[in-house]
Amino acid sequence: MEADANDLHAIIEQLGLGTGCIAGGSAGCALSLLMAHRYPQNVTSILAMKPASTNEEIMGFLAGITWNNLAEKAEIDSMQAVLDLSEASYGKMKDGSAGQGENTTAWIARSIEANPMNRDRLLAINPGKFAAMLRHWGHNTKHRGSMGGLTDEEIQSIQVPVYIQAGDDLIHPRESGIWLEQQLPNAEMCNVSQEGLTTADDWWGKLLPGIDDFLTRTIS
Repeated sequence: MEADANDLHAIIEQLGLGTGCIAGGSAGCALSLLMAHRYPQNVTSILAMKPASTNEEIMGFLAGITWNNLAEKAEIDSMQAVLDLSEASYGKMKDGSAGQGENTTAWIARSIEANPMNRDRLLAINPGKFAAMLRHWGHNTKHRGSMGGLTDEEIQSIQVPVYIQAGDDLIHPRESGIWLEQQLPNAEMCNVSQEGLTTADDWWGKLLPGIDDFLTRTIS
């Protein structure tokens, strides 16, 4: 995630975008917080959507069914097996039957759909090196990955306005959003109920008015 923050900062600087709202859900929420801490000159405000759990047992479970699962496929079988697993997850994601973690393991197949050349790049990777990399990601996910590796003190030092939309599942519990609101000196919680929101259109239809108001107030 530190590499992601460095890359995002470089893109913002290269395009001359100046400051703005950094928004993201789950891991993107963690990246937004890390950006505000590391590159405050780029950040006017934050939309923190569905902060992930700060419980290491839960995040360790997530790492196990995502990064470590892919790593095990590479170690025991082959990179083709990694691709097969990712494509199966992506298929379930498309038809709406994806289980816990499968949206993450679909990452590789989604990357290949966006750029078909990534298939050959993937299959050429040494399985041992690939597995080691993903196990490293799994370790970081378990140990404060939900907050971008930031300490409580570093989170508390973030001064920009933050709009938090808490999650409602095991990986993104509402308690995580409440905890984050308590840590940040200039945060507010979205209090829109997610009950009965079954489609993306329903979800955004209820959330967008509050987000629009927040952006109007915090971005000049």
